[in-house]
Amino acid sequence: AVARAVARLIRFSALGVGYYLQWHLDMAPCPLCILQRYLFLAVGLVATVSTFCGARMQRKGAVTAAVLTLAGLVCAGWLMWVRAHPSVSCGVDKLQVAMNQLPTAELFPALFLSEGLCSGEWEPILRLPVSTWSFIAFLALLVFLLVMPRSAKRL
Repeated sequence: AVARAVARLIRFSALGVGYYLQWHLDMAPCPLCILQRYLFLAVGLVATVSTFCGARMQRKGAVTAAVLTLAGLVCAGWLMWVRAHPSVSCGVDKLQVAMNQLPTAELFPALFLSEGLCSGEWEPILRLPVSTWSFIAFLALLVFLLVMPRSAKRL
C-alpha cells in the first residue's frame, strides 16, 4: 500500500512540477519533455486502472506500466544526452511537428503543446537539470513497479 502510494505521488507530482515549470517559471517544454509528460500520464493511468482489475489484469498492467516507464527512462536519458551535447538539438523537427498535431496538443495546448528547444538554457533545480530529475523519477517508478508485486506477496 505504501509503495503504491509513493509511486502515485511520483507519477502525478512529476506532471505537476512540469506544469509549474512551464507556467510559473516560463520554461517552454521541448518535444522530449512533452513525450515524457505523455509517458508519466500513461504510466499513471495504466497503474491506476489496473488496480481495480483482477489479479491477471493487474500483472498485465504492471508489465505495461514497467514498459512505459522504461520508455520514459530512454526518453529522459536521450534528453540528458542532448543537453550534454549542445551542438545537438531536438529543435523544431519532425517529432515536434507530429506531437503538436496530436489531438491532445490541439485540445489542451497549455498541457501538451511543445514550444521549446531541448538545448534551451534552464536554471538547475537543486543543482541538477530538469532532465536529470525526470530520469530519477522514472527510475524510482521502475523500482517501485518491481518492488510492489513482491511486497504484495509478503502481506
